Amino acid sequence: MSRIDPEQNRPINPARHFFEWSGKDGELTYYDKEKTRPDVAEIEAQIANLTASLATTPDVAKKAVNDIINDLKKKKDSHNIPVKTPFTFIVLDRMITLGGYNKSESIGYYSNEIKKDELKTAIFKVRSKNGAEAEGLYENIKGKLSGLKYTEVVYIAFVEEKEFHIGAIRMSGSSLTAWFNYVNGEVDPKTKKRISSPNDPYKGAVVLSKGEELINGETRYYPPMFIQKEIKPETEQKAIDLTITLSEYHKAYFAYQWKDSTVGTEETAAPETSVAETIEEPKAETRSAKEIAMEKQAAVSSEADPFDDDLPF
Repeated sequence: MSRIDPEQNRPINPARHFFEWSGKDGELTYYDKEKTRPDVAEIEAQIANLTASLATTPDVAKKAVNDIINDLKKKKDSHNIPVKTPFTFIVLDRMITLGGYNKSESIGYYSNEIKKDELKTAIFKVRSKNGAEAEGLYENIKGKLSGLKYTEVVYIAFVEEKEFHIGAIRMSGSSLTAWFNYVNGEVDPKTKKRISSPNDPYKGAVVLSKGEELINGETRYYPPMFIQKEIKPETEQKAIDLTITLSEYHKAYFAYQWKDSTVGTEETAAPETSVAETIEEPKAETRSAKEIAMEKQAAVSSEADPFDDDLPF
């Protein structure tokens, strides 16, 4: 026991929103449990039209139509708020976490955040609603949990309500591939020749927009597209100021004395998520609202992006 609650010393992630790319819909979204999508009426109209068409739809095609209807219903009921694109942001820092969704067991995964240059040495602690799922180096964990994906958390500066804020974009699946191609330069997988030049993510700003539709087997999806943009000196200074704020958070985050249990943090996954470690495993009925929100976000995120490849190297 102590006079001081150690939870009070837990650093709070300064990100205003945690964005994710939906490959299926070709849109950037952030989770907000207090909001509903602005296009609900439009989605409801699509559902009504498709439902009415089922009466004249051939039997061989009814399953496909019903699948589309179910996807639209999930989209309508979600709290994933779409962001207008092109979306301009300034990269402040880049971290790594593990997340994803196990469809067969209906559980979402989340883990602690590590520094990008410590991927080969840092320990990941992966959790789900059931408690601890895995702990260890990335090389030893990858492939052992169905649906678990390497995710790059790109901390950014972005403008909302005419003010600069700290945010984060979770890059995984198709968005991670597109991001790596932007940063490292794209190489033709057959000829091994460089298709595009690498870009320094910390130079200027980055503009994200919807890319052209791609086909992977029977799956159609839209990857994001990134281009570099110059910024004014005063904008650069604002980005530096936010980077200092972010670095102070990360300094406290990595210095935080976690307890003995293998509990990670959800702070990199969604703005509602932040779980400190406890000595005993949390029971399902005592899960926090933030844990439940993270699981819902993981489920929607995984289903929205059908391109489930892990690291593209």
